[in-house]
Amino acid sequence: MMTRPLYVWILFGLSLAAVLVAMGWVSLTVLDLEEERTAAGRRAALEEDVRLALWSIDSAAAPLIAQESTRPYFVFRSFYNAGGPDNQGSQQAPINLQPSVLLSDDVPHIALHFQIDPDGALTSPQAPTGPLRVLAEERGIPVERMNRAAEKLAELTPMIEQKSLLIYNVQEVGQIEDDAADGAWRNEQNPSQVQQSFKNTAEFNRRAQASRQILDQNFLISNGLLANNDFFVPPVKVELNRMTPFWFDGMLLFVRRVIISDREYLQGCVIDWPALRGWLLGLVADLLPGADLLPLNQGETDGGGRRLASLPLRIDPGPGATYPTPEMSPLRISLIVAWACALLAVGAVGLLLMGALSLSERRGAFVSAVTHELRTPLTTLRMYTEMLAGGMVPDEAKRQHYLDTLHGEADRLGHLVENVLAYARLERGSAKGRIETVTVGDLLVGVHGVLKQRAAQAKLELVSAAPREVASSMVRADITAVEQILFNLVDNACKYALSDEEKKITLEARSIGAQVALRVRDHGPGIASGEARKLFKPFRKSARDAANSAPGVGLGLALSRRLARMMGGDLRFEESVTDGACFVLTLPRARDRHKPRE
Repeated sequence: MMTRPLYVWILFGLSLAAVLVAMGWVSLTVLDLEEERTAAGRRAALEEDVRLALWSIDSAAAPLIAQESTRPYFVFRSFYNAGGPDNQGSQQAPINLQPSVLLSDDVPHIALHFQIDPDGALTSPQAPTGPLRVLAEERGIPVERMNRAAEKLAELTPMIEQKSLLIYNVQEVGQIEDDAADGAWRNEQNPSQVQQSFKNTAEFNRRAQASRQILDQNFLISNGLLANNDFFVPPVKVELNRMTPFWFDGMLLFVRRVIISDREYLQGCVIDWPALRGWLLGLVADLLPGADLLPLNQGETDGGGRRLASLPLRIDPGPGATYPTPEMSPLRISLIVAWACALLAVGAVGLLLMGALSLSERRGAFVSAVTHELRTPLTTLRMYTEMLAGGMVPDEAKRQHYLDTLHGEADRLGHLVENVLAYARLERGSAKGRIETVTVGDLLVGVHGVLKQRAAQAKLELVSAAPREVASSMVRADITAVEQILFNLVDNACKYALSDEEKKITLEARSIGAQVALRVRDHGPGIASGEARKLFKPFRKSARDAANSAPGVGLGLALSRRLARMMGGDLRFEESVTDGACFVLTLPRARDRHKPRE
């Protein structure tokens, strides 16, 4: 009998496992897709911030390079001759010497300006020597500034060799490297990276073109001013090139070639890298708070597309460039709702299945128990009626005994059928009780006769006890339902307490706060704790239980509790009583008519 429910539960478990596995796979797939989409969004946001940062830095650095590229060649000497041609070689003090702007003024982000003569001599306009140093002091140039420049020049002298700089292949600013595009073609396995690489290359080209425009405009203006300068009469032949930034022995230099009267010079400056780095990073702190600028030496490439177009640098977004994913995205909320609905549906199906199986089992148990309960009295009825109808019982005393037995079995069948019908009405919700206000004494008097008669049939004594104050209490109850409940309790006591030596049943009324309790107690063997938990379950008896226990189908207590609760009361088993069994029916108290109004 347990095989069929077991198969049903196994099938339900397999179906549930299949649904959960499918939903889990779909959920993981959706979450992976969302993670990929989110990661792509983070990469796109990062690349956009990097792009804006590169534009900001290039826009700020290009004018700095343009400023140094447009400086006249003669300002790279401490003093220049404003009254005649300067051959860049004379150490004599001309008549009209003017101090270089590089000597008199500080230039932001520049540590030192320098010049390498054709003979290899390294000088700086900020560190004059000999008579020019005396002249600078007379002109009010701060000594501390000239001393710092002299120290910097002394550090630079052993590091710079004329030959190494003269043969250096200086590239024009903005010349693009094709390594990013080549790397993109080599990385065909990742189309998104290929697309990003080409975007980086195109973006670099645009920034390089913008930097070249700034340099070209300033360079053309500078050459035009130089050609029309009245200081140089007759003008010398000068050929200037743009400043080219590059890294040399850990220093960032701006260097250009200058040809004066067929003599080649190198002019440039040493960048104050910490100051320049801090300034440039401050410009993009709102976009990339943890960014850094890293040197990009000659010949090195930046396949990541984060190279500056104006300076040999690349930007590192750093750990600060993070874009957290919202913890509860709409997709995750949808998945949670879907899982919640699925689990609720599974729970509902499970409860429905459990209820259906339980109902099926209860129906089977009820049919078996009722069949057994009906078979015994029907057999007795048939046998006794056949004997009486056939005149097989001539003895009057036996005939009367048979008639009494038939009457008892008929009452038993009637009580069974009435309980079943009453429970069916309660299940359908069609039971309509009549709630009345009645005293406890009147209620007990009305049911005492029926209960006493049932106890007498089992050769038991019914003892009723109700104190006067309790008997006068008013309760609201359905008298018919109370009679049925008490009859079921007394009937159970008659069936299960037959073998007890103390042959009595006690019906006692007590007052409990806003309720009145009617206690029905026998002195039989009592009820085991394991049985007490399922006393009020309907149809708790199977055919075997019905055959091996007192008559009944296990419906009386379930019906009685339902009737009690329908009246606003309750029916419970009092486990504290160890001598026999005790059931307590509680009824709501009404206003006592014998009490005066306050």
